[in-house]
Amino acid sequence: MTEPCARSGCYDLALLVLPVCDFCQKRYCTTHILPEVHGCGDACKKASQQRAAEAAALQMRNLRLLNNQEARQRLAKRLEENEAARRKKPPKCKEKKGGRS
Repeated sequence: MTEPCARSGCYDLALLVLPVCDFCQKRYCTTHILPEVHGCGDACKKASQQRAAEAAALQMRNLRLLNNQEARQRLAKRLEENEAARRKKPPKCKEKKGGRS
């Protein structure tokens, strides 16, 4: 159920229910379980920055697509308005005023 902490110089026991570090694949006691505490801080920081960069790139891509779609909608609306302005207007019927019956 327990094994010694992987941190050198630490004699505490690491419970098997505690997670293994994602970066070094070792099990640590509750005192050293954080990556920044047991020496995987740089790897953790790099992974976090990479996730943030990927999220930012995805957000920029989605924003560009959204702007592109909005531009297409504005263009379609403007084209439709211009077509409507060029259409032939129906002739106006003139009625005779004061006509005799």
